[in-house]
Parts: sequence; C-alpha cells; structure tokens
Amino acid sequence: MWSHKKARDQTRAKKDNLKKVFISYAERDVLNKEQLKNAFEHLDAPLPYKQAEEALSVADTNNDDFICCNTSELDKLVDYAYNKGYRYYTW
Repeated sequence: MWSHKKARDQTRAKKDNLKKVFISYAERDVLNKEQLKNAFEHLDAPLPYKQAEEALSVADTNNDDFICCNTSELDKLVDYAYNKGYRYYTW
C-alpha cells in the first residue's frame, strides 16, 4: 500500500540527491552563475545557462549573485530544480 510517508521520504531523497549535486559544484560553500550552469549541465538541462540565470533570480534572496550553500538559498535552489523536473539518481 502506498503511503503519504513513503511519498514524502522519496521526495526528500530526490531533493537530497539534487542538493549533493549543487554542493559538489560549490567553492567555499558558494555557487556563482558559472558553477550553477555546470551543475545544470550535470543534470542534463537543455539550456543550462538559462537555467542558472533563472535559478539565481529565484533562489538568491539577498541579490548578491551567489547561492550560499549554508542558508535557505540552497533549499530554494533545490526546490526550484525539483519543481522544474530535475532529478539525479544514484545507483
């Protein structure tokens, strides 16, 4: 039987995998537009530069042109990517 808890757990796992991808491209716990572009390329985005620009506009809450990985900006970035349909699976 499918449960809401199982669905939440699967969503959380998918978001955790996306978070790991973004963090792997960060330097000093910060992502700039170029690093975001590279992360979206890793996620097979058709237009990674456009996705990076759009993600910055959504997740960069203090408008410094960076996503700080130890703030809510990273969570906003992950939510943005997840809601756009990006997934990263580890086997």
